[in-house]
Amino acid sequence: MTEKTFKSMAEQIELLKSKSLTIIDEADVASKLSDFGYYEIINGYRDTFRNTDKTYKMGTTLKRYKEAANLAQQGTRVISPS
Repeated sequence: MTEKTFKSMAEQIELLKSKSLTIIDEADVASKLSDFGYYEIINGYRDTFRNTDKTYKMGTTLKRYKEAANLAQQGTRVISPS
């Protein structure tokens, strides 16, 4: 099994850019990645926003990812309110 190495914030942002994610505000992206983590944000909804070649669909932003996560969270609250 290959061990994954930790990427710096700049490396994570560059990885997203290299896969065609539209980044409007790098400071905002860095803040969200820091608050929630790369894998929690990106892996949860990657099939929704990625092409078959693993690049992002045109116009995909981190904001769209967060909107999808918020909708899912709201749906969970409706189904099982506390």
